[in-house]
Amino acid sequence: MPFIPQRLSLVRQTADSLRAGIVNGHWRDWLPGERELAANLLVGRNTLRAALRELSAAGLVKAIQGSGHRIVRVTEPTLPREKPRSIGLLIPDGLHALRPNQTLWIDQLRSLLIKRGLDLQLYHQHRFPRAPYRHACWVLVLCNATLQRRFARDGIPCVIAGTPHPRVNLPSVDLDHRSLCRHAAGLLISRGHRRIVFLTRHPIYAGDRESEIGFTEGARLSRHADVFAEIARHDDSRDGVSRTLQRLLRSPRPPTALLVGDSHHFLTVGSFLARAGNPNLALLCRDDDPFLSHLVPEPARYTFSSASLASNLLKLILQDNHAIVPPAIRLHPRLIQGESLLTLVPS
Repeated sequence: MPFIPQRLSLVRQTADSLRAGIVNGHWRDWLPGERELAANLLVGRNTLRAALRELSAAGLVKAIQGSGHRIVRVTEPTLPREKPRSIGLLIPDGLHALRPNQTLWIDQLRSLLIKRGLDLQLYHQHRFPRAPYRHACWVLVLCNATLQRRFARDGIPCVIAGTPHPRVNLPSVDLDHRSLCRHAAGLLISRGHRRIVFLTRHPIYAGDRESEIGFTEGARLSRHADVFAEIARHDDSRDGVSRTLQRLLRSPRPPTALLVGDSHHFLTVGSFLARAGNPNLALLCRDDDPFLSHLVPEPARYTFSSASLASNLLKLILQDNHAIVPPAIRLHPRLIQGESLLTLVPS
């Protein structure tokens, strides 16, 4: 789909987005229905209709009663096909399924691309075409190993916004999850905790696997022989997190500190513990999102600059890199101490 319009001059931005899709050959004969276009562009029906009237006045489309909008002609100059001026962004599902921090850096990346005359077109993985549309480059977000390997095998220009899966040699930008979780384990141990748990979803993403490795390394590097570290996985649902917590708290040696691997799961953990009357469990969140700063007590967590992530992605998108070893940029987050990182006082 064409780039999502910015909120400034929304009708004009929407018209420009539709025009770009027509010029780039994204739609051939007919535009999709108004409901689908409005949902994909994240605009209202009135805004979309005003933009379509602009295109009709320009002679690009013609409204056909009962059928929709037929593409009439493409008169605007196009760039040579060998130099496409659009970037494809592949996400697992709709934008609603992404975390706030993810939508933030996507929006920042889109703004950086627009300044360079490039538009950002979003695709869902379950609707990804067998023959990819022509783009200067693709950005792969939360893609599974099969898709990553397909891009690598077919030589499609792309950058992974995340960590490549094993045996995938593609350029990437991500947090250094391994060193982050190694630091987190050491931090919890330094606060007196000897029974620590990394609560994470089943490792379907490469960054989660790197996190587990780092957490285990951090516990192993401790000089305290009585440290017991566990990886507790759940099914990525609220009920799954609750069941896993119940099991941990009912175990003969319940944990005194949790590293939680996702900001939304942190909300589930906090509310579950409040209801269960376990306020003295130390909590640390691997990920950050703006809403965490509104919690009381404020969570201890690792944060990073979404603008830095977007700018580093842009750098890899724009460069022609034919190195045997693709560049892997790893960002180092900053710890926010918060109030949930409790120190265990020996009894």
